[in-house]
Amino acid sequence: MKRDHSRTKGLASAKVVRLFPYKRPQSFESHFSMGCSLRDRGMVDEAIKEWSRAAALDRNDPEVRVCLGMALAEKGQYTGAVNYFRAALELDPQDAEIYFYLGMAHFQNNEVHDAIRAWVRSLTLDPFDLEVRLSLAEAYAEQGKNKKALIQIEKILKIDPHHLEGINLQGIIYLNAGHTDLAMECLRKVIATDPHFSGAHMNLGVVYMHMGMLDPGISEFRKCVRLEPYNPDAHYNLGHALFHRGLDDQALDSLHTAIKLAPNFTDAHLFVSWIHRECSSYDEALATLCRILEYDRENPEALCAMGHVLFLQENLESALEHFRKAILGDDRNPDAHYGLGLCLSAKRDFTGAGKALNRAVKLAPQYGEPYFHLAILYRDTGKTEKAISTLKRLLEICPGHKEGTEVLNTLVSPLDNTFGEGRAGDSI
Repeated sequence: MKRDHSRTKGLASAKVVRLFPYKRPQSFESHFSMGCSLRDRGMVDEAIKEWSRAAALDRNDPEVRVCLGMALAEKGQYTGAVNYFRAALELDPQDAEIYFYLGMAHFQNNEVHDAIRAWVRSLTLDPFDLEVRLSLAEAYAEQGKNKKALIQIEKILKIDPHHLEGINLQGIIYLNAGHTDLAMECLRKVIATDPHFSGAHMNLGVVYMHMGMLDPGISEFRKCVRLEPYNPDAHYNLGHALFHRGLDDQALDSLHTAIKLAPNFTDAHLFVSWIHRECSSYDEALATLCRILEYDRENPEALCAMGHVLFLQENLESALEHFRKAILGDDRNPDAHYGLGLCLSAKRDFTGAGKALNRAVKLAPQYGEPYFHLAILYRDTGKTEKAISTLKRLLEICPGHKEGTEVLNTLVSPLDNTFGEGRAGDSI
C-alpha cells in the first residue's frame, strides 16, 4: 500500500515558528504605575513587588522608594520603611514630606527620639506644615516633655486658632501634667465647635474619670461609641468606667465588644480576666489569659496575671513558674515581684520572699500591697521594728488601708500609734 504524499505536501519546506514565553514590560514607568494601580486596589504585597522592580531599574528615583517605605509601614515593617525613606532622602535631601514619613515610621517603631529629629528637620524645611508640628508635639508629650509639646501647640494655634486637633492634643497634655481644669476647658472647646469630634469626647471622659466623676465620664464614652461604633478603644474605656460604677455585666459586654473589634487587644483581655478574678471566677480568668498567650506566648503581664490566679487557686508551683517567666520577660514589673514574694512566703522561703517584696517596693514606691505583706513577713520573723516602720510607710501611701491599721494596732501601744511619726524613708 502506497503512502499518500499529497497529504504532507509542503511540510518539508515550511518554516518553524518559535514560541517565546510572555515577558512583562521591563520599563521603570510600567512597574511603577502597575504598583500604584495594585496599591489602589488594596493589593499591597503585589504593589511592593512591582515597586521593588521599578526601584531596581532606576536607582535615582526617590518617589518609588517613598512608596515602598509607606507600603512597608502599612504592613508594620517599620525598620524596612525607615531604610527606604532614608534612601529616598539621600536622593532628595530637601524634601520635607519624606522627613515627615521617616518620623512617622520611627514613631510607630517606638523610636521617639529619632522621630523628633526627623520632624524637626522637616519643619526646618517647611515651618508651616501644621501636621508635622502636631506630630512633633505628640512626640514631646510621649517623652513627658510637656512644655516643649505645648510650645508646638501654641505655634499651631498662632497660625490656625481653630485647629481642633491641636486643641484636643493640648487638652491631653494638660491632663498628663495634672491640670484637669485646663484639660477640660480645651476639650469642651473642641466639642462646642464640633460635637462630632469623637476623640475629644473620649478624652473628656478620661478627664472626668481622673476627677472621680464616673457618670459624666460614662456619658462621654457612650457619645464616643455612638460616633465611632467600630473603635475598640472607645468600648474599652466605656467598659473601664462601667466597672468602676459597679456595673460588671455591662462592663464585660463593652470589653467583649472591644475584643471582637480587635481580637489581639491585650489590655482588654487583661481587664476581662481581672474582673473574673475579682468575682472569684478563676477558670474564666485563666481562659481569658490563655487567649493572650495564644498570640503572644511570652507576654509578661499575662504571665503575671496568670500567676496571681494560680496563687489564689493555691497552685503554688505553677504560680511560681509563671511569676518567674514574667520577671524573665520584664524584670521591672513590680506586680510580678510582688506575686513571687507571696508565693515564696507561702512556701516559707522568707529570705527569697523578702528580696522579692523589697524589689517590688523599690520599683513601685506608691504600690501599697507589697508594703503590707513585707510588714507581715517582718512581723512573722521577729523583726517588729521593721514591721512597724513598713506599716507606717504603707499608711502614708494608703491612709485607709484597713488591714494595715489593724496589724499596726497590734504591734504598738495606742499612745505610740501616731501614723504620721517615723521617717518615710525608714529602711525596709
